[in-house]
Amino acid sequence: MLKLNKKIEYGIIILGYFREHRDGFVAAKDLVKEFQMSYEFCSKILQALTKGDILSSRQGVQGGYALNKDLSKVSVYELQSILLGERYIADCLFKDKDCELENKCSITLPIKKLNSEINDFFKGKSIESFLDSNKVERTEA
Repeated sequence: MLKLNKKIEYGIIILGYFREHRDGFVAAKDLVKEFQMSYEFCSKILQALTKGDILSSRQGVQGGYALNKDLSKVSVYELQSILLGERYIADCLFKDKDCELENKCSITLPIKKLNSEINDFFKGKSIESFLDSNKVERTEA
């Protein structure tokens, strides 16, 4: 039912890489090679993360991208908002979307409540804690 988008998955993977490689700037081509993704896809993620102030960028020979924000202060919800915009679990929650069942629907309020609970969960989950839980899983395995 609820599925992470590929942009979110790769966004988290890329941020994990930056967390582990804090010494200087990383070129997009290095990330493309490391994670075997297209340059265009990687660039879109990096540009959005830069625009969202999670990464900083620098032009030139020594240029690339670097972590600009403490990942314990970046929520999964914030990452999703930066990479995908505002998302809802049902079409009827979109402000610009009309629903033909709006006046007859008996589940609008429960859907809004569930959407809010899901958003609150992701707002409370930092990228740092998300990445750290992977370390715990790997050491226990």
